[in-house]
Amino acid sequence: MRKTTKGTLLLAVVMSLLVLAGCSCEHEYGEYEVQTPATCTAAGEEVRVCTKCNEKESREVPVLEHSYGEWEVTKEPTCVEQGEKTKTCSGCNDTKVEKTKIVQHSYGDWKITKAATCTEQGEKAMACSVCGDTKTEKTELAQHTYGAWSTVTAATCTSNGQRTRSCSGCGAQESGTISATGHNYKASTVSALTCTTVGVTKHTCASCGHSYQDTTAAPGHKWENATCTKAKTCSACGQTEGSALGHSSGSDGKCTRCGVKVTIDMKTRISAPTEEFASLRGMNSAGLIKLVWTADNNSGKTIKYYSVTVYYYNAVDDPAENDITGKTSYTVKYVGPVKPGESLLVSEAGYCSIASKVVVGDITLEYMDGTTETGWYGYYFYI
Repeated sequence: MRKTTKGTLLLAVVMSLLVLAGCSCEHEYGEYEVQTPATCTAAGEEVRVCTKCNEKESREVPVLEHSYGEWEVTKEPTCVEQGEKTKTCSGCNDTKVEKTKIVQHSYGDWKITKAATCTEQGEKAMACSVCGDTKTEKTELAQHTYGAWSTVTAATCTSNGQRTRSCSGCGAQESGTISATGHNYKASTVSALTCTTVGVTKHTCASCGHSYQDTTAAPGHKWENATCTKAKTCSACGQTEGSALGHSSGSDGKCTRCGVKVTIDMKTRISAPTEEFASLRGMNSAGLIKLVWTADNNSGKTIKYYSVTVYYYNAVDDPAENDITGKTSYTVKYVGPVKPGESLLVSEAGYCSIASKVVVGDITLEYMDGTTETGWYGYYFYI
């Protein structure tokens, strides 16, 4: 900012006194208005006017501060010389210049200038790419270059051994321990373990011969319950106890224990056919086959109903179809009761003109106690 000189102030005061001496108005001035704007290189002027007599009064506006912009680097610094930065006033282009600090050296990578050994440190250096300044440092001792281990005392199953090795660079020696190997036991059976006998196993070290024995208690049988077809059995050794339960027929012909359809040899429940089986048979001219026979109830239970199925076969023993139904078999259900030892009566007839053989096959017995048995009877005759 520019300073107003004493001479200028004195002149302004004198002029103001002369004006006041020639005017008797009691001035009422308005607000100052800028006549000449101030800059960063010259003062400005403001004027105000009396509202009564239009008398003007002026005053100086001080010089402004410079309006500098941001610093700009005009010379880059290096590791040996300062740089420069400049900023410029936007009003008058006045400039300010300052020095900038020297920067760090631009060192490259370390390079080994002297290799280290296991007895002497080495050296490494790096150089500044701008000025060539160098830094040097010592490197650590190198590791010993040991050869292979040599056994001094061999290890055993229970004792540690000793070993040594030497550095090929300086001859330094290093000692080490060889850990005990531990026993290398191999097992052999003295007495085999079973469900009921104790097992004895001997363990012998293959290296030193040391041995010991251990025993395993007999675990006992692992019994699996008896089923309809299998006795109570040990799953480990296969030993059995007792016998199979056998099937227990239900009212639906299935075993009440395992659910399978119970099929038996019906010849164990019903006797062979009586003589009528051989005499009361034959075919008439219309192809009607009649079959009448009796057999004894050997089941030990009272039969409520019994069903008999008859099968037809032709001359080459293939199934033959009924002339009327087209089926190769037919079943007749009879009503009892038939007590143990009493006879069952079977009277059947069917048309099959090409039949040469008739087989009495499946028979189902429904007992008064609610159980049912089905089995194959298997008696047959030729026409």
